[in-house]
Amino acid sequence: MGTRLTMAFPPPASPTYVPLGLASLGSYLRTEAPYTQLAVCDLNIALWYDWAGRTQDGISLLDFLSGRGRSFYDPIVYQDFQSIWSQYYNHVNSLHRQARIYLATGQCDSQLALLLDGQIEKVMMNDPEIVGFSVMFLDQVVFALALARRLKGRELPDKSAPHIIFGGAAMSALNVPELLGTAGFIDAVVTGEGEQPLTMLVNGIQLETIPGIVTAKRPVPEKFSSLSQICLDSVSAPDFGLFVMNLYANPVPVLPVVLSRDCQWRRCRFCAHNFSFHGYRQKSISRFIDEIEILMQRHGAAHFYLADQYVPAQILDTLSEQILYRNLRIHFHIMARPTADYTPDLLIKASQAGCCWISWGVETGSQRLLDLVRKGTHRDQIEKVLYQSRQAGIANLMMMIFGLPTSTEQDLQQTFDLIEQVYPAVDAITSSSFVLFEGTPLARRADRYNLEIIGREELINIEDRIIHSSRLKYMSRDEGGNLVCPPGPMEVDLWKRRRQWFPEIHGMEKLCCEHFLLYSALRNTDDQQFPTRPISPPRAA
Repeated sequence: MGTRLTMAFPPPASPTYVPLGLASLGSYLRTEAPYTQLAVCDLNIALWYDWAGRTQDGISLLDFLSGRGRSFYDPIVYQDFQSIWSQYYNHVNSLHRQARIYLATGQCDSQLALLLDGQIEKVMMNDPEIVGFSVMFLDQVVFALALARRLKGRELPDKSAPHIIFGGAAMSALNVPELLGTAGFIDAVVTGEGEQPLTMLVNGIQLETIPGIVTAKRPVPEKFSSLSQICLDSVSAPDFGLFVMNLYANPVPVLPVVLSRDCQWRRCRFCAHNFSFHGYRQKSISRFIDEIEILMQRHGAAHFYLADQYVPAQILDTLSEQILYRNLRIHFHIMARPTADYTPDLLIKASQAGCCWISWGVETGSQRLLDLVRKGTHRDQIEKVLYQSRQAGIANLMMMIFGLPTSTEQDLQQTFDLIEQVYPAVDAITSSSFVLFEGTPLARRADRYNLEIIGREELINIEDRIIHSSRLKYMSRDEGGNLVCPPGPMEVDLWKRRRQWFPEIHGMEKLCCEHFLLYSALRNTDDQQFPTRPISPPRAA
């Protein structure tokens, strides 16, 4: 018999999200370690149902989001239900505060204890030897730590406590040796891609000898070079069958998928998204389309959210050709940089293939700042691409970063001007305040960008010992060399005040990712009809 392993996805996250990381790891383990006794627990969706099932409002919300109630695609009705959704997040925020107190003091509130014990029962159902927490977002760290502490503190007669392993993207956004030194109830952390380290672990290889795993005895992991780079074409499609798919709060299946890992561009000076990857790789397009067809057959899915950091124009072109050639009826989302190679012809082709939403990394309307952060885009082209995308029937999400280093009033005005110019072509705008991450080019040469680093963000307090994130505290220097507060929060506030004078755009900004995709797909279907027959054979992928 193989190792008993339970992988868990902790709260909080959207109840619409099916955990892609666990689905991918589960699929890999079934191929590379077939004797593993694997169980998967989505504790996030369990918390959602636990809350929603207690009130009629919660039940009505679940019915609506699952397509069983009033019209899901009526934005007015959707907005009416958001007040109930807010009640859920208020409940989660209350539990989050209690979990912080528990970690800081060891005192566990009765409400939190009931939640943690109930979730631990799910985790321990198969008597695992190893429990792995997949922590995708920093917001999940507190709950994951509270669960791990409660689990390690349980009395288990005639049984040894399972090894507790943390992994996931959030591990690259905090200080891992500090985490292990502070949270003694964690046995190890996977610092990068998890497939190979986890396979070695369930095959009985000692923790301290596995590349990519950090323990208290080995606080500095071996470099990624100790692991071979996984060829994505050799990895099976994510196994979403590990989850109860009809629990997720979407009226039809919406599945996250990835065509590539890391970022082909990889030059943005502010970006910290690549730290957990083992270099850029892409699946062959034909192999990726095979995977999409498998997921369509298994789950009846026709909506796919590409979680890739960036889909280059030439890749989108080939992807669209393959989808059209196979005559697939799907809708999908990508993230992209608005560059000139997203031509009108390409965007029309992509729209016909089912690309109904693009998240554009615009960041700023100042060409000086775009050049400073090495975005590789040009202001005039940004405007053209967004309008051309809209004309092709694709929804546009404009992602903005306010308060980039050295930003001035003139830079901010140029951003406002750009937003005003493209506003009729966009469906939603995000407004993030610039965050300085440790290890990025902007942080490594902070003085060059008039930044003074003064510390790291305090993430969690565990009995008077602090775990820090990789977000850096900093001050800016003005033209006179004086230290001043970073401009990001002020610029966001100025934008929000200005935004009040803009007309509402479709009401889509308040939608979560999966629902934004569904709304965009509905409009795309109305605007662009699928081809009635396959186009000519595509170029080689």
